[in-house]
Amino acid sequence: KADIFQEVALQEVLRLHSIVSSNRWEDVCKRAWLPDGPCQHSSLLNLWEADSETLAADENLHATISSDPLWDPVLRQPADLEVWAANVIRNISRVVSANALQLTYTVDDSIGDPDGRTLKFELNDFIDTCLDFKSELIEASCAATSSYADLNERETQQNVIFVIASLMVMISYITFYLFRCNVVESRFTLGLTIVITVGLALCFALGICGYVGIPFTLLSFLSIFVLLGVGIDDMIIIVDALDRQAQGMQLVDEQCVVLALRDVGASILLSTMTDFVALFIGSFIDLPAVTYFCITAALAVFAVFLIQVTFFVACLALDVRRRRAKRCELCPCFKAVPRSNEREYSFKIGTERCLTANREISLGTERNGLTRPIEREYSCKIGTERRLFTKYSLQRREIASILARQLSAWSKIVVFVFIIMAAAFATTAVNFLKTGSDWSLFLPDGSYLLDFYDVRDKTFGEFEEVVFVSGRVRVEDQNHLAAVADLSFRVARVQ
Repeated sequence: KADIFQEVALQEVLRLHSIVSSNRWEDVCKRAWLPDGPCQHSSLLNLWEADSETLAADENLHATISSDPLWDPVLRQPADLEVWAANVIRNISRVVSANALQLTYTVDDSIGDPDGRTLKFELNDFIDTCLDFKSELIEASCAATSSYADLNERETQQNVIFVIASLMVMISYITFYLFRCNVVESRFTLGLTIVITVGLALCFALGICGYVGIPFTLLSFLSIFVLLGVGIDDMIIIVDALDRQAQGMQLVDEQCVVLALRDVGASILLSTMTDFVALFIGSFIDLPAVTYFCITAALAVFAVFLIQVTFFVACLALDVRRRRAKRCELCPCFKAVPRSNEREYSFKIGTERCLTANREISLGTERNGLTRPIEREYSCKIGTERRLFTKYSLQRREIASILARQLSAWSKIVVFVFIIMAAAFATTAVNFLKTGSDWSLFLPDGSYLLDFYDVRDKTFGEFEEVVFVSGRVRVEDQNHLAAVADLSFRVARVQ
């Protein structure tokens, strides 16, 4: 937090190093030069051979650090203080202070990690030790090779709860849309089938991706939100088409489902193919995470359509059959019994129909016989009522027309102002757009890796390493040494 070259601060750094190296570090470390050589640990602590007593015995720490050239006695090679320490302040040739140190531990992954020892050291020993380290003098931030994969796995596990919560919200929305107080007309359980549809579609897409070797990522898992939107939207369209087909029909049967699917099936297929093609084109972006997401989402969207026109439509037909049989939704084994007022209403309607039929018979008898004036009086009364109703309808249409004209004028002004504002915002926003990205955009908020990059950028600055990976190099072979020297010479000449 102040001068990291003070003895008390260096002792705290050495304490952290002792905790890390006391675990499985000796078993997984990469040895220097020989199979039984020292572990490759690069830090300022190597000047005192990472020993607390040697550090305490050094009476002039700044003089040791200011040595020129600086020599690493553990790895037996020259060292660079700017790699070990950040923001080094010098007084001519003497080092005065610095505010951060960088410790690097190199693990041996040349033979892979068959028993998981390297991974356990990085996550359990190194990362957990660093995060649990407490000190009043120094703050520790850490990162490992497997940190990004570890954070991805942790975030995926945490997002399972979020996905379950979102599913509950969507189920509540579907329930509100399909629920009716009538136990026969309610279609609450039908809404649950769309959740099953989305789950089956996602499993289908992940199964195909796993078969062809496409890895499962956090972005691929989040495609479930796209599927929920597409699946629920198509479900509402199909159910609404069924309700429109059933209007005016006394008896609704499975034929209405066929007519509804014939009415909106082509539109759903067209929108599905549009989404599929758009996501398929997005899979050609040269970013693996985006590519995997687009492929998974495209397969899942197409699977949603296939499952909806088979599984969901079959469930819809079963629900129509249940409603036609007047069976309860949650207990389909029981039929709903009409209430007393419903029976009374049916009796009243039947009585009125009988009276109407008797009146028609009476009028027919009068036409053949005696009472023509009664018929004319009845027709005049009906005609007068029709004229009054027509006049009232015309007045309502005139009022609606006047309101429509007034609203039309204001809506044009609102739309015109909105377009002008949108164009102005779009024009000015171009100047504020920033191109490029950094690792922080791909990491969850509050992660230890995000803290590490933040501290590193503030202390050591933003930098990128250029690494050349070669095959096996034999130091006793002069041709190999000449090739390495030539590569080093070419890199040094790059401007």
